[in-house]
Amino acid sequence: MKKSSVIMTYDGSFEGFLSLIYESYTKKIVPEDIFPLEEKQQDIFATYEEVHTDEKKARRVWEGLYKKTAWGARSVYMVFLSEMKGVEMLLFRYVQKIFAFPGKFEYNFSDEDVLRVEKIRRRISREAHRMLMFVRFQKTADGMYYAAIEPRYNVLSLVLKHFANRYAKERWMLYDMRRKYGFYSDGKEIIRVTTGDDFAGNRTVWLPRKLLHEEEIMFRTMWKEYFQALSIEERKNPRLQMQLLPKRFWKYLPEKQDFDIGSSR
Repeated sequence: MKKSSVIMTYDGSFEGFLSLIYESYTKKIVPEDIFPLEEKQQDIFATYEEVHTDEKKARRVWEGLYKKTAWGARSVYMVFLSEMKGVEMLLFRYVQKIFAFPGKFEYNFSDEDVLRVEKIRRRISREAHRMLMFVRFQKTADGMYYAAIEPRYNVLSLVLKHFANRYAKERWMLYDMRRKYGFYSDGKEIIRVTTGDDFAGNRTVWLPRKLLHEEEIMFRTMWKEYFQALSIEERKNPRLQMQLLPKRFWKYLPEKQDFDIGSSR
């Protein structure tokens, strides 16, 4: 395939991106660039090719890629979740090379694209691991477990299985405040949910007291009292704390909050 002046667009989903790869091979198009449809740049001199998501086509690409290299396929998925500018063209070239070259090309770190994909994949993996470490579920008054996170990358799907196993028979919801979507389980099935800008969960990780179960209030109070009892004022070192634990994660720790558990906040 020869590079063309066509700019390909898709709906922004991973399935849409895989559908785009399928169409590019079918039509023998190597795009000049790839954009999610919502980021489409108006250029009167450009030729646009809009690709509609097709689950069957996406599945064929995924299965073909996974058969060639399970590691490479998972890397494509994880790097796509980075939402970085220009990631589509990087992954397009990466997939092209995996299909074009024999052997384990995904480990050819002398290739610039392969090396960059691996570096981004590691960032995504670290972010997912951090979310596993810092997610704090709160028991609500009606017995549901709720947790809100605000990850740098779109890693919710990478940590979902862990919590599905951990709370297998419970009602729970894991919510991404930045991207305004989450996953809800009733103890039997898991569904994806989206919210609007007015959803209260977009504003804070912590639920107000009026929505909490009495057990949650009791344990949160006990933990804060325990933490304060152990704290030695003369030995506090905020700079060292920030070195060991970046400040962007402090919002997930109840001992770092200044709210009064007895208030309505």
